[in-house]
Amino acid sequence: MIRTGIRLVLAIVALIVGVICAAGCGGPAAPTGTVPTTTTSVVAPPPPPGHLALVGAVKRQRADLTIDQLKTMPMQTVSATFGTSKGSETHVEAGVPVIALVNDAGLAIDGARKHDELNFAVLVVGADGYSALLSYGELAPETGNRQVLLALTQDNVALTRPRVVVIGDVKGSRYVSDVVKLQVVRVGP
Repeated sequence: MIRTGIRLVLAIVALIVGVICAAGCGGPAAPTGTVPTTTTSVVAPPPPPGHLALVGAVKRQRADLTIDQLKTMPMQTVSATFGTSKGSETHVEAGVPVIALVNDAGLAIDGARKHDELNFAVLVVGADGYSALLSYGELAPETGNRQVLLALTQDNVALTRPRVVVIGDVKGSRYVSDVVKLQVVRVGP
């Protein structure tokens, strides 16, 4: 009788965990007694220096955006000060606002949803795999109006690959160097 009760409790717990995992882990729970399999994905090599991709939840994907193309867009120059493990650094950065790039590509919003643009973010990825996430709301002039540049020069020296610079961040943790991809993602429902 006690064993039957324990089995029943364990079965209920397994069912609850399975439902929670299916809802929050991105897929159905593995049947009891099986080991879920993992899939490996082939990682594409980074684009050559001077090239990056703007992809994801946008109307116009840009798989091979070049620094020369970026230089034709309206640029901004700012002074950026941020903390590092070696102390404070200040640099003059010039580049294209990230919000201008995303808006030019056309954010894929659902017009029927109130302020749907606030459900998106931009994942900035460097050639080494380092990444940082920026919400669309913090970038947009109508909401956060945060100044974030895809810098093409630092201290008047051309960069081989662009760097994302987040003006106002205390530390440079979200300064992604050697940017190869801006991945626009829907993070809301």
